[in-house]
Amino acid sequence: MSETYDPTSAPVAVLYEHVRAKLIRHGVENSEDGRLVLTDKRLFLRFVGLERAVRDGSFDAIRARVDNIERYANTIEHRQVTFFAYMYLSLSYLAPRRYHLSMNNSNGTIRKCLDYDREVSDEERLIGDWARILYHKFSKHYFRAIYKGSSR
Repeated sequence: MSETYDPTSAPVAVLYEHVRAKLIRHGVENSEDGRLVLTDKRLFLRFVGLERAVRDGSFDAIRARVDNIERYANTIEHRQVTFFAYMYLSLSYLAPRRYHLSMNNSNGTIRKCLDYDREVSDEERLIGDWARILYHKFSKHYFRAIYKGSSR
């Protein structure tokens, strides 16, 4: 399945498999906390909800879903799995695939060019930027917590 595969008319099981495959592609099986995303049914269903919010393209809906994942992660004392939500979003079509060098224009402005996998709206770009910023902001801390004592 491609990153932009949209099984909206397909059975729910196809959506679940799409989310599971995407999480695995992003490396959740490489740590105990990551595997928890796949084995804890309530947590996994929150990631399915996140995928549904991504398809709607609403920043508010996505923030609400990520907040829901974080609240649940806190209740099971694995706050660090919230990081996988940021990763899920920052590695999606909502985030740029390639950044080109910034160019200084003669009038003093700066041109920044980004390549996306497909056409994205301003709100979708906001979602991708927000997720990418949080992913990079917390990656060192969360990676340390996630891979501490991991057997894989």
